[in-house]
Formats: sequence, structure tokens, C-alpha cells
Amino acid sequence: MITDYLDRKTIIQRISHLWDESYVTELIATGNIRVQSIGQWYLKREGNSISIDTENVIKSWAYWSNLAVGGGKAGLRVFGDLHSFFEYGIFDKTEANV
Repeated sequence: MITDYLDRKTIIQRISHLWDESYVTELIATGNIRVQSIGQWYLKREGNSISIDTENVIKSWAYWSNLAVGGGKAGLRVFGDLHSFFEYGIFDKTEANV
């Protein structure tokens, strides 16, 4: 999950209310669930400028896809939100058609 909407701790707490806490702990420990911020996954900061770090995005997708498939998974599923892209001015909400 990639989001800045809630912090990692809150997201894990909410998931743990839906599923057994020990199961969620195991999923996180084995890398089956990861929670990262938009900045960790997509963004590059240079001074006061924020942009998409295309090289990091490609490397991240390749790494996690290979890890999932190499570990016997059928693929990789990511849930993310766009709010931060609009908030940081990377995309204009009126142009994004949302």
C-alpha cells in the first residue's frame, strides 16, 4: 500500500482490527504486506523541488515484482492514492479528470 493519507502505524492497526493481529504481523514480517509513503516510492526532493523519481520507481517495481514472483507469488498488487500528487503540485487535479 502506498499512501500518505494515514501513517503506517495507523494503517497496520486498522488492518489488525479486521484480521487477526498475529496474522497481520506475519504478513508484514514475510513482506506480503508493505506500507510505504508516496515519498518513499515515487518522489525525489531536490531543494524546494519535488518530482517523480522515475529511476527509483522502475527499480522498486522491478525489485518487488521479481521478489514476489521468485517467492512463488503470481504477481504483485499495489494500492495507492493520488492525493499527494495533487497536494505537491506534481499533477493538476483538473487535468487528471478525477
